[in-house]
Amino acid sequence: RMEELLPTLTGQGEAARVELAVAAYRAGVGIAANFSRGGFDTHSNHDAAHTDAMSKLLDLVNMIWAKVDAAGVAERTVMLISSDFGRTPTYNGNNGKDHWPISSMIVVSGLPGFQGNRMVGLTDDGHMPILIDPVTLEPSESGVRIRPEHIHRNLRDLIGVQPAIEQRYPLS
Repeated sequence: RMEELLPTLTGQGEAARVELAVAAYRAGVGIAANFSRGGFDTHSNHDAAHTDAMSKLLDLVNMIWAKVDAAGVAERTVMLISSDFGRTPTYNGNNGKDHWPISSMIVVSGLPGFQGNRMVGLTDDGHMPILIDPVTLEPSESGVRIRPEHIHRNLRDLIGVQPAIEQRYPLS
């Protein structure tokens, strides 16, 4: 089945890996892929290094989505763009930024009914999280801090596997 969907790779390097992942998904032999982009650990010269890294990341995201769309599987695809940490709000002595426990994620999807073009959660001027109401998603003094388990539970809901997977891999 893979040979029918991908007789020859047209891309090279990273583009070929994306093509292979999309073909595996179309063939029903793969359901997830992970692509990584470095260059964000900017302890010095943050602005120049971060701008270049972000440009390369966005090129990768655009390439992946173009191949997903061309393969006709965008309506079944969820893309999560995330980092394991953020950067400090202030510069260090090397004109860089250090690790910061507050980060962000972007979710892109062509799933029918997916609510895009919105932001959930925010930070104050010091880059500290503001609590949100878990129902309205609006800022709230008595709300919750968005944590990884909130994101993963909602991703599970989005793709329709939450009840079954929660039994095997519960989130606190």
